Amino acid sequence: MKHTVSVIIPLYNKENEIARTLNSVLCQTFQDFEIIVVDDDSSDKGPAIVKSFSDPRITLIEQEHRGASYARNNGVNHATGEYIALLDADDEWMPNHLEIINRLFLQFPGAGMYATAYKIQTADGKAQWANYKYIPDSPWEGLIPDYFKSAAFGHLPVNASTCVVPKKIFLEVGGFSENSWWGEDADLFGKIALKYPVAFSWELGAIYHWDAKNRMCDTFNSTTSLHFEDEPFIRTARIALDRDEVPSEFIESLHEYIAKREINWARRYTYTGRYDKAWALLNRCNTKWFTKEKRNVLFYLKYRYPLVLLLMDVRIFLRGLITHLFPSLKIKNGVQSIQLFSPLQRLIPTAKLPKIAVIMVTGNSGNCIKDALASILRLDYPHDLLEVIVIGNASKDHIEQALYPFSQDNTGKTGITFIRDVQNYGFGKAVNLAMQEVTADVQYLLLLKSDCNLYKDTLNNLVSSAFSTFDREFRMWECRQLPYEHPKYYNPVTLETTWSSAACCLIERCAFEKVKGFDENIISSIEDVDFSWRMRMAGYHLMYVPTARVLRNSSIDPARIGVTMDDYPLLYGYYLRYKFGSFRDVVRYTKSFWSLFFVVPENFGSERTILMYQFLKHFILIPYALHFRIKEKETSRSFKPLFLNHDYELHRPGAFVAQSIEESNRNALPKVSIIVRTIGRKGFLHEALTSIRNQTYPNIETIVVEDGMDTMHEMIQSQFKDLEIKYVALGENHGRSYAGNVGIEQSTGNFLRFLDEDDLLFAHSVEIAVRCITKNLEKVKLVYDLAYMVPTKVLSENPFHYHEYGHILMHNEEFNRENLLNHNYIPIQCALFDRHLIEKCGGFDESLEALEDWDMWIRYSMNTDFQKIPIVTSLYRISSDPIAHEKRKKLHDIFRSRVKKKYSSTTSSSSITSRQLKTGLYSL
Repeated sequence: MKHTVSVIIPLYNKENEIARTLNSVLCQTFQDFEIIVVDDDSSDKGPAIVKSFSDPRITLIEQEHRGASYARNNGVNHATGEYIALLDADDEWMPNHLEIINRLFLQFPGAGMYATAYKIQTADGKAQWANYKYIPDSPWEGLIPDYFKSAAFGHLPVNASTCVVPKKIFLEVGGFSENSWWGEDADLFGKIALKYPVAFSWELGAIYHWDAKNRMCDTFNSTTSLHFEDEPFIRTARIALDRDEVPSEFIESLHEYIAKREINWARRYTYTGRYDKAWALLNRCNTKWFTKEKRNVLFYLKYRYPLVLLLMDVRIFLRGLITHLFPSLKIKNGVQSIQLFSPLQRLIPTAKLPKIAVIMVTGNSGNCIKDALASILRLDYPHDLLEVIVIGNASKDHIEQALYPFSQDNTGKTGITFIRDVQNYGFGKAVNLAMQEVTADVQYLLLLKSDCNLYKDTLNNLVSSAFSTFDREFRMWECRQLPYEHPKYYNPVTLETTWSSAACCLIERCAFEKVKGFDENIISSIEDVDFSWRMRMAGYHLMYVPTARVLRNSSIDPARIGVTMDDYPLLYGYYLRYKFGSFRDVVRYTKSFWSLFFVVPENFGSERTILMYQFLKHFILIPYALHFRIKEKETSRSFKPLFLNHDYELHRPGAFVAQSIEESNRNALPKVSIIVRTIGRKGFLHEALTSIRNQTYPNIETIVVEDGMDTMHEMIQSQFKDLEIKYVALGENHGRSYAGNVGIEQSTGNFLRFLDEDDLLFAHSVEIAVRCITKNLEKVKLVYDLAYMVPTKVLSENPFHYHEYGHILMHNEEFNRENLLNHNYIPIQCALFDRHLIEKCGGFDESLEALEDWDMWIRYSMNTDFQKIPIVTSLYRISSDPIAHEKRKKLHDIFRSRVKKKYSSTTSSSSITSRQLKTGLYSL
């Protein structure tokens, strides 16, 4: 049945409000409507409440968590009505809302948008009219004279719960921007207002609930990573102005609307201490209407806000200074050095290799340190270029007894020094103390925790990486931990990381001494984060070396990972924010700290006392942090680390997917063919091939298919001789599917994987996929993992520079054939599959110019089960340009309908011929 109005409600964790919202629709005096609720993977009872409504006009659609914009667009795709009515799941309509809208339909059939007036209900229960400006006084209804002037001076004349749009116009302007989690509603309304008049009625039609919980804008109001440029309509408006697509009567008001947003964002940047961005916005802001507002922000920026910050810093400093002047009496600890074995002084045949000091900090870990020391003796690295220093850190388990076997098994080349201390200094200070025992000819330090076992080639791989990257200012090289890789993000191309774990890492000695070692104020948990950041402030880079493996024997239970307050991570979280963060970082951390104090998780024990102790103790550290900031004032300006709640920098999902700890024989491993399709974008292709070069899996062939003339062959021959590459140039453009099939024909691997030129693989990607599929090959012929979507803007082709706008985990869905028929949740570079699927089901359908991978996955799913690997091992880049995005979306919409039509029948067909399976020309 076709309804006049389709009501679209995106739902995400609104169990307390959704019933009120639905009842407000069902009580409308105008009843010709359908309700489409799109559940964005809620974790509460909201979907169940929707299902409890028996009205047949209500449809519930469930999707993976992709945001309100995607949910609304998804709802519109399922809508049958001529008009689209938007309503958020925590707002409500007045009974006559749709009746008023219907009257506007009849009076103003040429309008592109229809809206009623609304009131805003705040947390105190009061409802007040929205602040409407430059709209004729009530009672009035008609076409708004100047939408952008009204939006500049007051609230938006329409919002996401009062707006009704003809479906054809909604689709014409491209719907909601799915790449934006902020301002997507203003973007849609603005795009429509640029092309069509907006009809408005002063009759009250809706209540906008600011008092609701879990509001998306509340989250973004406290987020410091958003920027003025992230508002999608700003980009849309500037493009329209550049192309002279704005009606002449709206040009001035649109410029002023942008200026007003610039002033508001400059004010926000000022509040968060980002003065450079505030100045930049105000300098380019030209306004006739808002000169007073601009002057106020300039005054605040120049005088008032710095004075407030100064007074707060003085208060914090004095409080910390008083505590610091009356410390408890410190007793100087005695230190013993027990020389268990002296290294022999002789000429070194491998004179080019550096001498390395292995520093091990142990505390009651005698059982582990035996294995760690034994792994040192198994190293391929010359033993006479090693010296070992073990510091006991108040161990009470007779650590000396664990060290003597090392002396007995040693061939007489590697010396070991044991330092016994009478108290636990903490890891950082213990390492600094061990440095006093390092001999003068040592060039590198290997930090090795006592629960880590080295592989025989670990140190060789670390030193090789050090030699090859030293001229690029790399000075710290981190091992890959097994069986659980550390989840932090690193660059798949350069392997650079933002901080390095001290569990096992190589550090150049001069760099260590230049930054003065570890901060001895930190005795636990995050001393390696602090050290890494100070290395970066000094101009050095840090590298993740995935081929340098270390086996950790810690008793880690992946099912029980949480905050360990005994190690004081919360205390030192404050300290790092005082040292490196902004005032806003400290305030946000304080809010989360006290929310944790009042709502203690179940897996914490008695812990409010510990939390309070940590909070009080952090004041002692403030003078040290302020001293650091003053001393490093110049370098700290250019260094801005990323604080994420209680964490640091970006982490990849999938920390506890076990990885292989066995040695690999290349000849015994199945070959993997990686097929790279390119259209001649040299910079992207170079990075994709480099990410293949970085793979830890050794048996890989690469097939590069250029869909056009030969432009890449010279670059591949000169820069990637070490890779096994087959290069094919098609001469002219044949399309993505044809190029992919050519790559398949050229491949010889047991397993296949695709990697388009603008996609990247993390170093362990192929290794994990092969391990998973070979373990389950009888049941599973295709495995897929997770990927980041990265909106990217290319700044220059030569040299190749680009800017990335975030890392978004778009798909995280278990294998389900029915869901796969509905949408593609397996990006092409995420899948690794058995060659037999190609032989049985064929390759790409060459009639498809897009979504050819989705079509192929559907066919393969009819032949085998798939298995998801819940870890991010790749990323795929899309253009951040809104025009390119809209073009891509329209192309996908066309071929999405073709693929769905191709598989539109029921799954009752029991006989599928071989030819049908290979081409997909059958009904499921």
